[in-house]
Amino acid sequence: MFKPDLSGEDREDTPAREAPARLSEILTYDCFTLVRIGLLTFLVMVPLITIPPAYMAMNALVRQVLQGKVVRCRDFWPAFKAGFLRSYGAFFVAVLLPVLALACAVFYAGRVEEQPLLFALCVFSILIFALSVLAAPHLYPLTTAGVPLAQAVRESVLLGCANPLRAFFATLIHNGLMLFGVAFLPLSVPYFLLGGLSVPCLIGQFLVRPVLLRYRPEGEDTGL
Repeated sequence: MFKPDLSGEDREDTPAREAPARLSEILTYDCFTLVRIGLLTFLVMVPLITIPPAYMAMNALVRQVLQGKVVRCRDFWPAFKAGFLRSYGAFFVAVLLPVLALACAVFYAGRVEEQPLLFALCVFSILIFALSVLAAPHLYPLTTAGVPLAQAVRESVLLGCANPLRAFFATLIHNGLMLFGVAFLPLSVPYFLLGGLSVPCLIGQFLVRPVLLRYRPEGEDTGL
């Protein structure tokens, strides 16, 4: 695959490229790679029970693309197997927990007038929703870098609270677009096949990458 000449520089370690121009470069030169990653992820997700490991494998490969590494289709299966067990916990925290917490908050809010004690549960659900939304975009970069899940969850919450606006928009783009597409299945199948999973994943990871490099610089040893 053709790559632009960076005069021997590592694209990952060039600060000037951690900007919209860097994202545009990736989308231009790695667009077919992203489409292939998204296509593989979508096909592996079809049995439903394989959604979490497929989602983690996609995040792992997108992270490699963001690092400037060459990613091939055959790299998907080692990533799929490597994160198989941890993927279910990560998927619950990053994707399902925000949805469940929001649903609970709405449910309790609608019944506060009848049972005032439910107000406390409503507030608790909102808190869980907010923390899970802020943690979500950092969780997969950490887990795919080899950080244990429990530690990754703790660090994700702290990183999200350190830069809440960036974390919110990363989650909105990454998880929001995916859930929006799921809501309109099967009409949204072409969207998923053409990168509707991998491109939002890339943008989400790109947004939180400066936070990871700033607050967790030792993560660079593991590829962060």
